[in-house]
Amino acid sequence: MLPLAVLTFVSAFVPIVGALFAGFVAVLIALVSNGLTDALIVLALIVAVQQLEGNVFQPMIQSRGLGLHAAVVLLAVTLGGSLSGIVGSLLAVPVAALIAVVWNYLREQLSDPPGEPSTGTSPA
Repeated sequence: MLPLAVLTFVSAFVPIVGALFAGFVAVLIALVSNGLTDALIVLALIVAVQQLEGNVFQPMIQSRGLGLHAAVVLLAVTLGGSLSGIVGSLLAVPVAALIAVVWNYLREQLSDPPGEPSTGTSPA
């Protein structure tokens, strides 16, 4: 079991295909050693964990780190993926963060009234 845990840990650092590869190996080992029923149970657990990690935990962590709401992160990844595929999904969150920073900066600049020009003399 330890080699499988190490394989899963190391493959988690490889984007997109790492988790798929580790899940495939885990299901294959369960199939060979314990049969079809255990392999299906392992497959269900792997799919559940991957869905939770990708659709719940990762957006929550990214939203805290970037100051974006989790729904904005999910929407950005969904739109990026539908518009540009995998590359769009990967670039969606940084682009959303950039848009949020520019939006907040412009909103702050436009909401502050311009200061009165100083004449160089102070009232006495």
